[in-house]
Amino acid sequence: MTAEECGRRLPQVRVLCRESLSVPAAGHFVVDVFKVWGLVSVLHDAAVVMTELVTNAFAHTETPSVRVIVRRVPSDAVRVIVIDKGPDMWPAPVRGNTSGPTWRW
Repeated sequence: MTAEECGRRLPQVRVLCRESLSVPAAGHFVVDVFKVWGLVSVLHDAAVVMTELVTNAFAHTETPSVRVIVRRVPSDAVRVIVIDKGPDMWPAPVRGNTSGPTWRW
């Protein structure tokens, strides 16, 4: 596996501080990653999702920063994650239907 191929499989991570430029930076970050991964057909959607998640994290918590993660999953899908430092606001897991995932949010 080449270094480029390896980079396409590794999660891409950024830490963004609470400041006005962080929301657009999150959108640019996900667009840049998706371009490298050849996912140009969903660039706009990915940027909208990421900027909304970062905006919500800063708007609804007092977190000083967020961690933004973009990763490929085995099914060739993409997972976009924003982690804030406000676990008191995380939803409690509920028991899912037994034919699907065990836990859901």
